[in-house]
Amino acid sequence: MNADGVGAVPLTSNTNADFSPTWSPDGSRIALERIVGANHEIFVINADGSAPANFTNNAAFDGAPSWGR
Repeated sequence: MNADGVGAVPLTSNTNADFSPTWSPDGSRIALERIVGANHEIFVINADGSAPANFTNNAAFDGAPSWGR
């Protein structure tokens, strides 16, 4: 994407919703909250949107991801 916002492309294609994205300290990954079925889960994706990984995968509510110090 250009500095003026031209050329923006979506990083995810989840048919539900993705929330609360947060960049990793080194800028290489993004943690986000994703609705999967009826559950909110924490996923981590590469900065280009590739390699989504579910880090929580349980029935509890998992939201508002953040990176540790």
